[in-house]
Amino acid sequence: MKSDASLPIWTFEETLRYTSPIHTFCRTASRDTDVGGVKIQEGTKILCVLGSANLDEDHWSEADKFDIERKPTDHLALGVGFHGCVGQNVARAELATVLSVIAEKWSL
Repeated sequence: MKSDASLPIWTFEETLRYTSPIHTFCRTASRDTDVGGVKIQEGTKILCVLGSANLDEDHWSEADKFDIERKPTDHLALGVGFHGCVGQNVARAELATVLSVIAEKWSL
């Protein structure tokens, strides 16, 4: 991390992808829709499994491997869009700072 200032950021993002703080959540379909060929009726409860999505081998190369050089910009650990975590930018800034200071101060 000392030699690459971007590694603390990617380490944090990879940690979120690999060990998501929230693994599942529920939503209710607000209208009839179709997701991947599956018809979903308005009012249907949907269980979203983020932990599985973030480790999907069809999306992530070597998904079961923790890799601090991976740049996982599209993981779902903190949600997306309207339902995204409101504190995610603060969390990213704080953790990047903490990891940078640790890398500077200690030889690992």
